[in-house]
Amino acid sequence: MLKWYSGIEDYKMTAQIYQKIIEAGLKPDEETYNTLIIMYCRDRRTEEGLSLMYEMRKVGLEPKLDTFKSLISSFGRQQQPEQAEGLFKELLSKGYKLDRSFYHTMMKIYRNSRNHSKAESLLSMMKEAGVEPTIATMHLLMVSYGSSGQPEQAEKVLTNLKEMGLNMTTLPYSLVINAYLKNGDYNAGIKSLWR
Repeated sequence: MLKWYSGIEDYKMTAQIYQKIIEAGLKPDEETYNTLIIMYCRDRRTEEGLSLMYEMRKVGLEPKLDTFKSLISSFGRQQQPEQAEGLFKELLSKGYKLDRSFYHTMMKIYRNSRNHSKAESLLSMMKEAGVEPTIATMHLLMVSYGSSGQPEQAEKVLTNLKEMGLNMTTLPYSLVINAYLKNGDYNAGIKSLWR
């Protein structure tokens, strides 16, 4: 029932059911904790979700990876990249095999916090972990550099894309051109079309 109310985003009722579980002297199970933490993250109550995660650990239960991803994403949305990074690094240090979506989430967080060097360092971390970057991964880097007025860096990523032999659309090219235009270098933007 708890999961159902959370699924329909009735967070007030979800919290009330949890409170009734506690008042009845019952112990929440792993699923209950995970559902509540994800619910708090969706409701932008990330600190409450994090507190619940610590409570969960005190009773010997461990959050699922989806729960961690919700916490990381929520901290990113609330412009708290240090918190997101702390959880991400914790997962890596504990030996979790993270999928591409975790790396993409962190790249977006770094992009939004204008920490482009960390976004790029994730590319190396992905490769070391055996997670192959995709064209979407490279697009995230290009958008990061383009939005910060670093067209040369965006162009380097485009060169890497070409070397990787991935099927490309016009998007990577337009991202590089846009980066030059944002930088006010219209001639370089046009020239990059012909390279």
